[in-house]
Amino acid sequence: LGCSWIIAPMPSSSVNIMFTQFDTESGADFVYVTACEDLECSSGILLDQLSGSGHAFKSYVSNTGIIELRFASDSGTVGAGFAVEWSSNDGFSTNWASTHNS
Repeated sequence: LGCSWIIAPMPSSSVNIMFTQFDTESGADFVYVTACEDLECSSGILLDQLSGSGHAFKSYVSNTGIIELRFASDSGTVGAGFAVEWSSNDGFSTNWASTHNS
């Protein structure tokens, strides 16, 4: 199972995300955080690979204004999932929660 989300508030030159909740199956379910060069995220820099719990309140910044969150799961053990808040240098912000249990 896999899902991905692109956070790209236009025309921002930077975007910041923070996990406010994080609980996935450790070692089997992963969230990849990538700073992307374009909206397709055809190239970018992997900022982190997260699994398990204890990642709440970790934050990341993309100076390209584009971040991709990619969730990969083995669909085995179910965790609570994750929630993210994001903001941009243009003042846009929102809270967002994944309903995908891991």
